[in-house]
Parts: sequence; C-alpha cells; structure tokens
Amino acid sequence: MRLAAHLNEQDGRPALALGIFERVGSNWLSGSLRGAMPQHNEPFRQQLGREHPLSPGNRVPPSLQGTGLSGFSWHHLLCALSDLHGQPRHLVKETNLFFATDTVLGMLPESPAVVLTPALIGIASLFARGRLWDRWRYGDRYAQVAATARAPRWRMAFAPLLPQDDPDPATALGRLIVVNSLLLARALSDGDEPSRRPRLVIPYEQHVSDPGRTEVGLTQFLGIGMPEPADESPNAAGATTPADATFATTGRKDT
Repeated sequence: MRLAAHLNEQDGRPALALGIFERVGSNWLSGSLRGAMPQHNEPFRQQLGREHPLSPGNRVPPSLQGTGLSGFSWHHLLCALSDLHGQPRHLVKETNLFFATDTVLGMLPESPAVVLTPALIGIASLFARGRLWDRWRYGDRYAQVAATARAPRWRMAFAPLLPQDDPDPATALGRLIVVNSLLLARALSDGDEPSRRPRLVIPYEQHVSDPGRTEVGLTQFLGIGMPEPADESPNAAGATTPADATFATTGRKDT
C-alpha cells in the first residue's frame, strides 16, 4: 500500500538510465546529471548479493511475485523503492541486468527510461584495451547467463543464442551484447499495447559530440532543470586540495 501510494505520484517517479551493455556512456550521463538529480549506481546489479532473489547474479531470477523474501526483506525492499520517489527526481542507473531486466523494471513500471546505446565496436574496443573480459571475470558471467537461458521460462527464445560451447572472448562478448539488448527491448515493450513508459534513446557518440543539445533534450524529457556547472579544477579559487579523479571519465586508469 505504501509503494502503491508512491507510484501514484506521477511527478515523483524515479528515472531509469539503462544500457545495452557495459561501457555505454552511463558514467558520462551520470556526470552530466549529477548536479541535478540524486543518483543510485546499479543498486540491483552491484549492491545485491548473488543469493538475493532480485539480483541479476542469481542464476534464475523469479518474477516479482513469490520471490521468497522474508518479512524484513520485503520491508527493506519497499523502503528502498519508496525512498526513490520524491523531489527532486532520482536517477537509477542499471546496466547488464540480463534475465532480471523485466523483474527490476517491473518494480518501477512507469518510470521514464533513458536508453544508452554505443557503436558495438566501441564496446569491444574498450573491453580489449582494458582487458575487461578477464579483469571482470566475464567468462564466469557468460557461463551463468548461458545456464539461465536454459531455464524453462527462457529456453525456447534464448538458449540457442547462448550455446555452452566455451566460446572465445570476442564471440562470447558479441553474444552477451545481443542477448542483453534483446532482453532490454523485450522488457521495454508491451507487445501490441502502447507502452506507458516514456523512453529516450541516446547514442553515446551523440552525447560526447554534442553534449549541449543532448542535455537540453535530457532535461526536457526528465522534467528537470540543469544547474550551472561548478568549477572543480584544482586551480579554482579557494581550492586547497587536488581534485579527486577517482570517478572521472576523462582519462585512462591503470588501477
């Protein structure tokens, strides 16, 4: 009942930033909107343990009903979702939800969605340059997703796309990108019925080549105002310590 009351508050619904895969410009988007919206970085994919029924790392995520959560866990989930609703509008960023996509999106059924897409060769290039397949243990991720594709709920549509044939990293990466994109498109579509969820597709290349026009479109779509950018350079007047570049996306990181 508490959550339903929040969902009825149209203007307070959180916005979703969804990507077809890793390295789609989600950090760039977050940086663009950080001064305008409270943000939550992948609360389902990164912050839930694999054993949690709503975690994308869970081998066979169930539907929202019947997840088997305890009373206290349901209370925690409801409080977390309720906290997302309000002013200013919150942004929830999630990428690579795979077979948990429709479950997670089902908890925020009418939240507007910003869908981030890059040129696929860009994803492959970044994975190769950063050795991300090994560093992020994507071989294990492929095995987990391929096993999930054989669950009765998904088998007919997705098992043929993810054969358990121990593919080379480039082949496996391509398969994962395709399957994640299809699952995202499926979750955002209501079949033959018109979707109630507003959506805006932003190619990464458009955002970095014309950020001004992209951000105007974003603010109009999300119904927010964009604050003036703050001067965060180390040489700014009054600065006493170097700027923290931990989360900067403008340079290379070796660690």
